[in-house]
Amino acid sequence: MGCAMSSMAQRLSVRRSENKSKLESPVISGRKGTPTSPGGNRRSAGESAEAIRSAFLNDQLKPDARCPLDQRQLYCISKSWKAINRNMSVTAINMFVRLFETNRDIQQMFSQLKDVNSVAELRNSKLLEGHALKVFCTIDDAIVNFDDMDYVIKMLQVVAQFHARRLTSFEESFFWRIEDPFILAVKEELGDRFTITTETTYRATIRFIVGTLASEFVAIRQMASDENASPSNSPEGAPAARQTSNGM
Repeated sequence: MGCAMSSMAQRLSVRRSENKSKLESPVISGRKGTPTSPGGNRRSAGESAEAIRSAFLNDQLKPDARCPLDQRQLYCISKSWKAINRNMSVTAINMFVRLFETNRDIQQMFSQLKDVNSVAELRNSKLLEGHALKVFCTIDDAIVNFDDMDYVIKMLQVVAQFHARRLTSFEESFFWRIEDPFILAVKEELGDRFTITTETTYRATIRFIVGTLASEFVAIRQMASDENASPSNSPEGAPAARQTSNGM
């Protein structure tokens, strides 16, 4: 966000390497949160859901210990997420409209949107749509790859590192503000299919994503702070000058 939450809009995606554990340089995704697989074909939510469904029905679905969901939750979210993925633009915009409703200070950080009070005008804004989609793509990228937690965690770390190093006005708390708007947007999209069980699954999901982003963000900011405070960072490696008393 040329401001706080629009920084999440600067969503960075990563490509899977052949061993699925190494990352190339971060790049802007060419498609909605669907990374390129080793063979070069983009993986869709449908492909992810089918792989998870097949493993679940054959009792071969064994979630990674780092995954926030159990077998049944992973199976259920893979099914419902397909509907959201197909209508991602609308859901992403709804999420941001909800975000602005309860976080006016975040809307104020968008120079071209800060004075927009009409919900209809917000929904029709191409600028908002672009920001919202990029943020939502990070969430989508994580969900459709929950069967590859090495990739998910590395991808989220790259996103967090970008925020920490490049967006000086961004704060850790901004990550957490997306939880309720995200849940409300998912509820609007799923309608009657959104149950208490569904909400539990999606809350666990967004909290994992946001928590991973926040943790890495704090770690990088702390590392930068420690480096800046180090005497070795003084000009030409000289110790920081000491203040002396008057006349000395």
